[in-house]
Amino acid sequence: MLQQYKKQTNIGVGLGFVSQIAGKVIENNLPSLHIIAWLFFVASLALTVWGCIHYAKGKGYSGYWGSLGVLWLLGFVILALFPDRHKTT
Repeated sequence: MLQQYKKQTNIGVGLGFVSQIAGKVIENNLPSLHIIAWLFFVASLALTVWGCIHYAKGKGYSGYWGSLGVLWLLGFVILALFPDRHKTT
């Protein structure tokens, strides 16, 4: 994976998963704030897709493959199974 994409991937996917968990915690513990929980879910989706776009580009694929981030963890796992076209020998 190309180094220039690693930081964006880690930020996007990491914060995406954290904000998804935060949204679920808010939804379960503070049901009166369900709008805020949904905002966390939307933000987590956007961050995860953004991180997956950089992950796909870093592995040598089109950024469109990053749309698999809509599937959250499953999409990221699918991208992780793609062979790295930029792997150094």
